[in-house]
Amino acid sequence: HYAIAMKPPAEFRETVLKDVVWQVSRQGNLIPVALFEPVVIGGAKLGRATLNNFENVKKLKIERGDTLIVQRANDVIPFVYGNKSSGNRDNFSGEIIAGECPSCGSVPVQSGVHLRCINPGCREQILQRIIYWVKNCSIENVAEASIRKLYDIGRINGIKDIYKLTEKDFEGIEGFAEKKIRNFITEVGNSKRMTPVDLISRLGIPLVQKKSLVKMGIYTVQGFLDFNDDTYVIGKNIIEWKNDESNRALLSELLGVLDLV
Repeated sequence: HYAIAMKPPAEFRETVLKDVVWQVSRQGNLIPVALFEPVVIGGAKLGRATLNNFENVKKLKIERGDTLIVQRANDVIPFVYGNKSSGNRDNFSGEIIAGECPSCGSVPVQSGVHLRCINPGCREQILQRIIYWVKNCSIENVAEASIRKLYDIGRINGIKDIYKLTEKDFEGIEGFAEKKIRNFITEVGNSKRMTPVDLISRLGIPLVQKKSLVKMGIYTVQGFLDFNDDTYVIGKNIIEWKNDESNRALLSELLGVLDLV
């Protein structure tokens, strides 16, 4: 309570927007990313920055060729602070807005501040869920590129499938030598053993982590399924997640391949 941190003002740079690309998150949200003429801020060369969501793009009235003000949040994360070209613009053309999901081509719908792809079979959503699970389980020797390759050739189609892979499934796949295959299978196998709290905290429910589950008295899968207290935001997020049929199916699939302790 007695310490003071002195921080200089964050650096800003002006640059010209070249384009906006839309990426798909594991929740299906379409995340806009600005591509601009490279600038150097704090010794780092930047050429892209997230625009966060659909509503922010509308608010900034962004169009190709605009002069953007770019900053690094906390001198780390690049973001678009403002749009100098929008001041004289009464209307926003919206031509930069994604008209379809960049992964599966389905028409997105607005969900809160986001555009969202609601296709359960969307390739990128499925891949992002697998990648998120692998990272949260601290599974080593399993790279994102490997997951994408295995998915694209039909060896996996969901999280559960990585636990069913055998050495035979890697036959004929370029880039998978014997040692790499062995390490992959070993690391995935070692991650099967976890507690119910570990499992629930790795499902990707917003704000739901181990500590929050303990505070809410959720220690078992059944306790999670029975939970219905929407007093707090975390509780609402849990209930909303369970109300999605695809989420319940995911949980059921995981229970079939994991070893809970």
